[in-house]
Amino acid sequence: MILYLHGFGSSGNAFKARLLRHFFPDVEIVSPDLPAAPQAAVSHVSSVLDKVAGTQPVLLVGSSLGGFFAQHLCYEKKTPAILLNPAVHPWENLEARVGINEKLNGSGQFEWYETYLEQLRDLYRKPAPFQKYLLHAYLNRDDEVLDYTVAQREFESIQCEIIISDEGGHVFTNFTKIRPDIKQIYDALK
Repeated sequence: MILYLHGFGSSGNAFKARLLRHFFPDVEIVSPDLPAAPQAAVSHVSSVLDKVAGTQPVLLVGSSLGGFFAQHLCYEKKTPAILLNPAVHPWENLEARVGINEKLNGSGQFEWYETYLEQLRDLYRKPAPFQKYLLHAYLNRDDEVLDYTVAQREFESIQCEIIISDEGGHVFTNFTKIRPDIKQIYDALK
């Protein structure tokens, strides 16, 4: 199973989730609509992981805020994860979003509360040495939302795999280029 975790304001039907389904038609792709509340989002994904524990290989793929959640779950559940332009300290980046926000797919609005920033701080786990072989960070230098060097420094501390591209922006328009990497990482879990 590949479990895709979308970013802030996105949905389980995000473009990268659809691409994963297209790329890997023989793999179960699970991409839930995550609750806005960070604790609830992590609890939801954790329950999915608990249900399939030991029954099949699971690879987390998280983008932006979803990358933060994936790193947290990798730490807590020892589940391999691919992080795409991950938010490393999202409470800093999302402080300006407190209030009403539009969903990226145009399906309405949601409220982001100040208490969610504290939830994010509580979920933060400094990368641990055991994650060296579990984490794979993909960063784009031209990310217009997050400074890629923050994630680079964070994950260099444990010497995990870090791939840095010049182009792709925050939305990761170069996602198709890492398809072989995703396949190789997932196949190694079998």
